[in-house]
Amino acid sequence: MKNKNQMTILIPNAASPLNAGDLMILKSMLTLIKKEYTLKNLKIHSFDPIQLSNKIKIPCYKSLSYYLGFEKKYHLLRIKRFFQFFLCILRLKLFKNVNQDANNPIDAIISDYKNADSIMLTGGGYFRSQKGMLQSLSLLLEILPLRLSIILKKKIIVYPISFGPFAYSWQENYVAHLLKKADVVMVRESISYKKLLGYRLENIVLTSDLALLSTPNFKTASESNEIGFTVRSWLDSEKQDEFNLSIASSILKFSKKHDVKVRPIVQVSASKYNENDAVVTYKICRMLKKEKVKVLSPRVVSDGSSPEKAYKNLSFLIGMRLHSVLIAATQGVVSCAIEYEHKTKGILSDLGMSKFIVSCEDANEHNLYPMLENAYKNRANTRKNMITSLNKIRTTQTKKILAIN
Repeated sequence: MKNKNQMTILIPNAASPLNAGDLMILKSMLTLIKKEYTLKNLKIHSFDPIQLSNKIKIPCYKSLSYYLGFEKKYHLLRIKRFFQFFLCILRLKLFKNVNQDANNPIDAIISDYKNADSIMLTGGGYFRSQKGMLQSLSLLLEILPLRLSIILKKKIIVYPISFGPFAYSWQENYVAHLLKKADVVMVRESISYKKLLGYRLENIVLTSDLALLSTPNFKTASESNEIGFTVRSWLDSEKQDEFNLSIASSILKFSKKHDVKVRPIVQVSASKYNENDAVVTYKICRMLKKEKVKVLSPRVVSDGSSPEKAYKNLSFLIGMRLHSVLIAATQGVVSCAIEYEHKTKGILSDLGMSKFIVSCEDANEHNLYPMLENAYKNRANTRKNMITSLNKIRTTQTKKILAIN
């Protein structure tokens, strides 16, 4: 058996660095891997290999999901690539030791899976879906690395994930069935953990979101009069408009009472993957400016600097993007969180912040504004408890994950 310095590791599903939360997760994952393995034997497949290589200074290559579903927009070409992939899988099943063509992109990707001693899937919230054919196809692309690893009978470690929510029960059942075949599945919050226990998974370990393991910066609490906010487009058109108005109205009322400046933060700006927070952020900015609120220039987190810098000078954050709240926490900044999936409540409960969460469906000026006031008023005590919880999480969970590796 190879020792760890000789083992080849494949990370098959690294996300685009245009999502700051996913980038933080990957960086923490790499820090943990470095403690146990040699990075020269590490291979990373990514949705955005060129930009990710520039960010982490490690060579990255096209992921299977990216090559099949995102690299080209032409539907016929996508269908052709899927057909070629399934032919490759059929060939692998029928002829185990068949030679592969290094000039064929699909063969080259599969070759990396075959050559890996251990396949480590990144953490995050990608095992989920919404209604619709495109969402089902998106989920299919997300689970392909796991499915291929199972076919090739590789050692599989899944870094801390959330499970669900899913639009359809068959999706939830199938993903749970696949996860059962991994060697270890780390789960980042108790709600998903309990769901997976219901499927009788014996390979699950409750840990925490990897972003919380990044190096903290608990400087003296900021005395600035700058508050930040992050939002995303999530609801249908009419409800999203109502939500935007509720956010703007609550911030307006809050800013008038406390004479604060408002810093919009664009946490995710990945238009080519239909994920760009800028549009909804600027809509809310226009509403606030119309009411003479002091709105500062937006910070786009993916624009070169580290994600932490976008949050470290805030006195308070109103955060819809989960990782905006978590990154802010590592900088000692207290947040009021707007939940769109159960992962928010599950993770923030570990930080002692569960009473400062409201779902985006329920958010309105009548419940959001009082919660902002309560969170802001008690932020010193909340910050103290949050830092204590974070330090404990970093110590205990780092040891737990290293023991698994």
